[in-house]
Amino acid sequence: MKWPSRTVASAKNCGRRELSEERMKWRGLMEKRLKNEVAFFFFFTLFKASTFSFFSRSFSFIHSAFLTPSSTIQLRSLFFSLSSSIAPDPSLFQAHRDRSRLFAVSRVT
Repeated sequence: MKWPSRTVASAKNCGRRELSEERMKWRGLMEKRLKNEVAFFFFFTLFKASTFSFFSRSFSFIHSAFLTPSSTIQLRSLFFSLSSSIAPDPSLFQAHRDRSRLFAVSRVT
């Protein structure tokens, strides 16, 4: 049975209308999501900036109130002495390098 041309055309238009309604729904959802992401980014940036300024002001106050230049130098020297004591011995690196060379030579021969 052959469909009348008018019915086929109306069925195609109905399908297009459903498709455009679906697109409009998705477009609305995407616009809403974009607005939410922009709002989140704005408030996150604002929060980050305010937190950073609070901590930097607190640190500068503590630094100026409690740390004199001589104590700052003492803290620096303490930090460097601790970091140098934590650092591994360079002779360990040399031993590892010698072992790896020996292994490479033994594989070649």
